[in-house]
Amino acid sequence: MLNKELILDSLIQHQEEIIKDFDLLLKRYLVAADIDEEDTKDVEDYARQGISTDMVHSAELQLIQAKNDLLVLKNLDISIKEVISPGAVVITDKYNFFISVANHSFKVDGKEFIGLAFDSPIYQYMRLLPEGEKFSFNKQEYLIKEIY
Repeated sequence: MLNKELILDSLIQHQEEIIKDFDLLLKRYLVAADIDEEDTKDVEDYARQGISTDMVHSAELQLIQAKNDLLVLKNLDISIKEVISPGAVVITDKYNFFISVANHSFKVDGKEFIGLAFDSPIYQYMRLLPEGEKFSFNKQEYLIKEIY
């Protein structure tokens, strides 16, 4: 059994990096969107400013989501679980999941995990199941080997 704190710490560190990246991206977009009205030459300048403004808005939303995900991680109860619920590590015959926030696969101590959000479709199929149970999702059957 892997240490859940290591798994959580790995995800928190990754989430903090995501926030830094979005923050930097947002600053770049803000500079690009800030054109000097007196320097504007034509309609294309305004079009570029509009596109940059849309990109700023998108980056702001992604930054807010990344910060919310970090807050979820920092407040997650990672005590041992009997059934699949938030904070559980779920080992199946196909993938290893950490029920927390959506995240691409990541490795901890040589084992690969997928961060799974509470509102993800697959979580709805496995939610509250104990070890030894099976569930199907996207025409694939999973056997729950371990939960901790």
